[in-house]
Amino acid sequence: MSSMPFVDHANNFLVNAGHLSDHKRLPEMRETVRFMLANAVGVGNAIPAKRIVGHLQDTGHNTASKEDWQIGVLGPLRKNGIFIGSKRAKGMFIIKDQGDAKVVISQIEDRIQEEKDRLLILKQMVVNVGWEIQQ
Repeated sequence: MSSMPFVDHANNFLVNAGHLSDHKRLPEMRETVRFMLANAVGVGNAIPAKRIVGHLQDTGHNTASKEDWQIGVLGPLRKNGIFIGSKRAKGMFIIKDQGDAKVVISQIEDRIQEEKDRLLILKQMVVNVGWEIQQ
């Protein structure tokens, strides 16, 4: 097994996009992955999402904003196994090693916990106003 399976998977995506082959944003996805393989492998080389979006815009890709990129490009990539990690205050990166994987796992777990906390608050507020919700 390769010592950098996430990098290998990203490189393979450039050759064969698999389930994303017919996706309307495939050109932006490919350029995102290509750019990140060249500039952002490993948390130590993380780059801001704004830099990625700027690169896409500079190279003529139809990327309106960071949010547009996150929803239309990053989301589908992640759902299809291209794990572009993020670390607050550092930026985006492709997982290079076990340490990077731990960072990404921790970030995802933190986001999940934040959502669970918000869900509990919402449910309690609904109960407090006397509405019935299924538990």
